Amino acid sequence: MNKLKAAKDDRDTPSLILAFTSEWEQPLTDNRVSAVFRRKGPVDRELGYLYAYVGAPVSALIGRAKVTAYQRMPVEAAFKLADKGKIKADVLREYARGKDELGVFRLGKFEPFSAPVSAEKLASAFGLVPPQNFVFISKQGKAALDKLAGA
Repeated sequence: MNKLKAAKDDRDTPSLILAFTSEWEQPLTDNRVSAVFRRKGPVDRELGYLYAYVGAPVSALIGRAKVTAYQRMPVEAAFKLADKGKIKADVLREYARGKDELGVFRLGKFEPFSAPVSAEKLASAFGLVPPQNFVFISKQGKAALDKLAGA
């Protein structure tokens, strides 16, 4: 079994898996999403790729996009980017209720996988249960995942 998840002290792992609900599958694969918002996210840092895991009924890693920028920002600033995330401002406001800031991932072109990686395959090949929010992946895991997905 290959190691996919990065160790806690591994600071040289800029790529991560981020979980999405199934409603985001089409907007992501159609390259309509260039900003992703999260209440919980990593501390500000340079990131590599965001791997998109879509939950049920898809239950698979569907592709990746280069993270062109990431930062935690005040919610009012994040609201101005709602159109980039293909989310209505009122929906984003409800999502951010009670938070002072959001993590905002700015994305390059989304690259759908030729062979999406199912939750079962993630578990059997890597011992990974898809995250509720995000998980950093090791460099070795990234290479193995890219090979498995045909990236």
